[in-house]
Amino acid sequence: MTTVDTNQAQDEAAPTSTSDGAAEGVPVIGLDRRFERVIEQSNDSIPARLREAVVWRDLLLMLVQRDIKVRYRQTMFGIVWAILVPLMSLGVYWVVFERLLHRAGSGGLPYPLFLFPAMIIWNYYSSSVGRAANALKHDAPILSKVYFPRLLLPISNITSPLVDFAFGLGILVIILALYQYAPSVNVLLLPACLILAIVAAAGMGFGLSVLNAHYRDVHHFLPVLLQLWFFCSPILYSTTDLVPERFRLLYAVNPMVTVCEGARSCLLGTEIQITLGMGLVSCASAVTMFIVGLVTFMKLEQTVTDVI
Repeated sequence: MTTVDTNQAQDEAAPTSTSDGAAEGVPVIGLDRRFERVIEQSNDSIPARLREAVVWRDLLLMLVQRDIKVRYRQTMFGIVWAILVPLMSLGVYWVVFERLLHRAGSGGLPYPLFLFPAMIIWNYYSSSVGRAANALKHDAPILSKVYFPRLLLPISNITSPLVDFAFGLGILVIILALYQYAPSVNVLLLPACLILAIVAAAGMGFGLSVLNAHYRDVHHFLPVLLQLWFFCSPILYSTTDLVPERFRLLYAVNPMVTVCEGARSCLLGTEIQITLGMGLVSCASAVTMFIVGLVTFMKLEQTVTDVI
């Protein structure tokens, strides 16, 4: 009779484990290969990062939903604040500039009607930049626990303020009805202005988010920067009223010049205050901001978990 070593028989019968955690010879069912990431030099490029963000779009949607819920959690009025905040801002500027300083809107428009289209798209931009700049610091506890594209954090904070922008458009419809003012067909061009604002906000948000993780100075300087940027953009005034013609191309380096004037022209059907050259300068500036911000994020994100 042949003696068989029990331990040897068990070792031979047991499947050999492989590097990916699955037993050899045992089929792996439902493995979603889109969440595999091989770290190599080819992944460290702008197209690869953007493709990765698209692949992880389910997580991005969850982050956006979380941001919207957390923003209005434990508040008495909840999401109603998305309506109250722009209305209160409009009331302050209306009293100060029209009632006290006796300033009328450009082209004879009532000042609230002149002000609000540019103000709601500026509110989106400033909210996006401010929230994206704090994205990595805000979610620092999860950065070192599990891998996911870090770029999703500022992107989600740039996306979620679009809800407030939609509420602002609803308020604008009511204001237009009160003044019995009908917009023209130019309103179909509004998405182009919004896309330009998103590109500029993304560039600023990407760069500031990773810089804010490394240097706390950004946290102190950003509110001042946004306040200065507000007054350097044609929100409270028109470009043709205050900016000399010889300086307008230089003025258009600020992409919010084309965004604000374009949004006002699209929503109110007024005369376009920007030239083709100014529009091209603003578009080039926004794209440059996007590339510089994304490259800065890519260079510094590898060490962000060590310093945050």
